Amino acid sequence: MTIQNALPTGSIIDDYEITGVLGVGGFGITYKGYDSSLDREVAIKEYLPSSIAVRRPFDQTVSASCDSNQKHYEFGLQKFLDEARVLAKFHVPNIVGVNRFLERNGTAYLIMDYEDGEVLFQHIKRRQILTEKMLLDIFLPVLEGLKAIHMKSYLHRDIKPSNIYLAKNQVPKLIDFGAARVAWNERSRTMTQMLTPGYAPFEQYQSHGKQGPWTDLYALGATIYLVVTGKKPLESTERVAALQDGQEDPMPLASDIAFSQYHSEFLQTIDWMLKVRPVDRPQTALQVIQRFEKVKLQIESAPRMVKEASKMAQRVCQQKRVPSPRRYRIDKEQILMNSTVALLVVAGFMVLVRMVS
Repeated sequence: MTIQNALPTGSIIDDYEITGVLGVGGFGITYKGYDSSLDREVAIKEYLPSSIAVRRPFDQTVSASCDSNQKHYEFGLQKFLDEARVLAKFHVPNIVGVNRFLERNGTAYLIMDYEDGEVLFQHIKRRQILTEKMLLDIFLPVLEGLKAIHMKSYLHRDIKPSNIYLAKNQVPKLIDFGAARVAWNERSRTMTQMLTPGYAPFEQYQSHGKQGPWTDLYALGATIYLVVTGKKPLESTERVAALQDGQEDPMPLASDIAFSQYHSEFLQTIDWMLKVRPVDRPQTALQVIQRFEKVKLQIESAPRMVKEASKMAQRVCQQKRVPSPRRYRIDKEQILMNSTVALLVVAGFMVLVRMVS
């Protein structure tokens, strides 16, 4: 399938050969590539905002689609590079690693680690049902990654099922940060459509909405909500409109939908992350981590408690063994026989005494 504006397979950018397309978004294209200098596969993200930029025919060069978009294109390119510089500083297992960035063809490229795997959205479609333990094994590491970037005053701003990558070694990674897109949106007001309905909290729709860790936690909560309920969260603007009209929040609680499948504390934490008002949500990733770790401990301790209870029951049975009916019958017959013999002995002794006397 030909993807509009994508570089053809075999294209060369410095030491990197394009070998395929991994994904396409409104802000750019991500390719699978080969690093000839290090003899390894890489992921290459190209800045190419489809709404205002085009690739010249028969050329690799990218440029603004018209003169009026030139300033927006240049501003977005600078933000794209700024984001690359920030990500290159992070060495966290659960954040995609940026090894290099370069400017070529009128645009820029991020060179990132590549690992075989799939995004969470594909994983959900393939497996459909994930146990609570599976979910915690995915989202606790993601939360650790969020905690690390939040401590550096940085936000992801675009968490959703297609931006969590599950490598084959089972290490989940956050990919495709949206900070550059958000910055461009605030400047040009042309990128609102790039927010992902259902996963973007209301403050991201506001020109001066205060964003922070709680913004990422809403999006992560929405992602977990989809997995546990099978339903995409309602758009936050729709929820706010209903509340402003004096109606109840129209989005059902995860704790009401999936109560029979998951621990109540797990579901209540998801509902907490999805509160409409930022002040009502958890303010740090650590708060969510602590809740989820408590649930994980309950899950891990449950089989051990059952096993210990079983061993205890066995010990009690051994100590207070109840004789079988057959054994009980044999003991009873033995007692009667012994009693009869004793009576005969006593009677014989009394007869002998009488005869002697």
